[in-house]
Amino acid sequence: TAASARDAAARCCAELDRLSTRATEAVRRLGPLREEYDRVARLAALTAGTAADNERKMRLESYVLAARLEQVAAAATARLQRMSSGRYTLVHSDGRSG
Repeated sequence: TAASARDAAARCCAELDRLSTRATEAVRRLGPLREEYDRVARLAALTAGTAADNERKMRLESYVLAARLEQVAAAATARLQRMSSGRYTLVHSDGRSG
């Protein structure tokens, strides 16, 4: 009958309203989680050397070791120049080899 169809439609509308409210709340709760995930994913990509803005595609560990090597080379150059009266020097290169 028309009354039972109307009642069924009203129940469907009420259920859709309830589901819509739940979906809206879920999206609201997921917003901060998505932002946190994006931050962690960017950090993971940075440390893995896969970040888009990492031109050399260098892992964080390699970057730290390269920076330390540059410091060691600078100290060794100073020592070598003193020992050789300025004739020899070490030259550090950021270029890739091999």
